[in-house]
Amino acid sequence: MAVRQRILVVEKDKSFLEVLETTLRLMGVEACCVLGDWDTPFKVAEDKFDGAFIDWDSPHFDTRDLIRRIRHSAPNAKIPLIVLTTPNDLRAVAEAFEAGATFCLTKPVDAGQLETLLNTTRGVTLEERRKYQRVPLKATVLCAWGQKQEAKRVQGHTLNVSSTGLLMSFTPHPPMGSIVAVELKLPDSNSPLALRGIVTRDGPAHQVAIRFTGLSPEHRELLEKCVSTGSPAS
Repeated sequence: MAVRQRILVVEKDKSFLEVLETTLRLMGVEACCVLGDWDTPFKVAEDKFDGAFIDWDSPHFDTRDLIRRIRHSAPNAKIPLIVLTTPNDLRAVAEAFEAGATFCLTKPVDAGQLETLLNTTRGVTLEERRKYQRVPLKATVLCAWGQKQEAKRVQGHTLNVSSTGLLMSFTPHPPMGSIVAVELKLPDSNSPLALRGIVTRDGPAHQVAIRFTGLSPEHRELLEKCVSTGSPAS
């Protein structure tokens, strides 16, 4: 079954944004459209997309800075990033590529160009989906953080896991940005995995999202096997 791509579209021109949204949805794409508002840079740090179309001339923020934020965000660092420019603006094209754009398109964009790009980037989408796919998993997990007198070691349970991180529930929990040590026992594993990570999000019901850092090839392979044999979480 074909992957339904989720694409971020940031465009200052409302009529052109509506045209892009309609065209992409007719192609089976979930278009997440933003009229170039001020909080767009914060969206890319939290949400996962399969690609992005970014208007180069935004009055709300520095587009070069937005591209760099995308390239440095955990969920979207490697997505295809298409910058939309005005005709014959060679400086914009050069600056966009320097900032980290994958492609540049001149406005207006036709349906044929969009379809070609989506087909070209579909392989990247599949690979990124595989990395971030989550599967439900309820397993005991130990989480430790802090140093010396302030050190804490708390037991909780996982809600879901991916090859790049996990969502768990426990209290008390470490603050955002904390470096943590995690002991996780996967199904069919003889001993717990000793992992390290960083807290990227906290939510209701004492939920904490942890992104793994410095995974060994062996641990990555075990996590990918767990994800590929499980049922994806919604």
